[in-house]
Amino acid sequence: MLLSCKEVGRILGPEIITTDQNWEMRETEHLCIHFRPNSAAARDIEFIVSRLEEGFHQVVNYLQVQYRNKITFFVYSSLQDKEQNCGFSGSGMAWPSLESAAGFYESPQKYGAIGPHELVHIIVYWTVGMQTSVALDEGIAVAVTGYYMKSNEYPDGIPVHIAASQLNSMQTLKPVSSMFDNQAWETVHDQNHVLYYNQSGSFVAYLVECYGVQSFKQFYTRASANEYKNSFSQIYGISIDDFYQQWILLLSR
Repeated sequence: MLLSCKEVGRILGPEIITTDQNWEMRETEHLCIHFRPNSAAARDIEFIVSRLEEGFHQVVNYLQVQYRNKITFFVYSSLQDKEQNCGFSGSGMAWPSLESAAGFYESPQKYGAIGPHELVHIIVYWTVGMQTSVALDEGIAVAVTGYYMKSNEYPDGIPVHIAASQLNSMQTLKPVSSMFDNQAWETVHDQNHVLYYNQSGSFVAYLVECYGVQSFKQFYTRASANEYKNSFSQIYGISIDDFYQQWILLLSR
């Protein structure tokens, strides 16, 4: 069933913006974008529309899926605005079951989650299935985006394999068991988030490069902490530990 932006807003309003009604809205082909009046986002709304629409197409093309509903996206005026009024830390947030996400925008050089990353979580939830592994859920979001962080050398984003190669050279990569430990991810935003996100993103990207996205989508729904090793072997015909070593060799070149 397709929902209009107004219908989505009525569903989300009581859940997310109960007392925060300070929004203007722009409807696009695939999104309902809410932004603060008289903000930098209002001024640069065409840039934001372009980023999010391009991100949407990037996601569905990478995953080889169709997604027909509209995603509601809240653009806060700053990281502080988002954290104070959204209730979650970090630059972005997604509520996949509600088909909604949030980020912030201050300028074309300073924004968070205005791109494919949070859209991946929503589209995967509705077209692939429920998350079983945080590493795969965040990994596919980073893999689709192509990077997790930026630097002076890579202002458009450090390519995910380069970022993971740098971590490998510092001997800080986590073993497979830690990657697939969902409880370990509970502290990621407070410590080691650069490590976990870049490692998982590179691992998933290499997995898709080697075996294709269809096999990954099977693994995504069967990779619980107790089953990921057996599921990997059944789907890919190789142990996950052997594949991990192949990936490390890639990073070591």
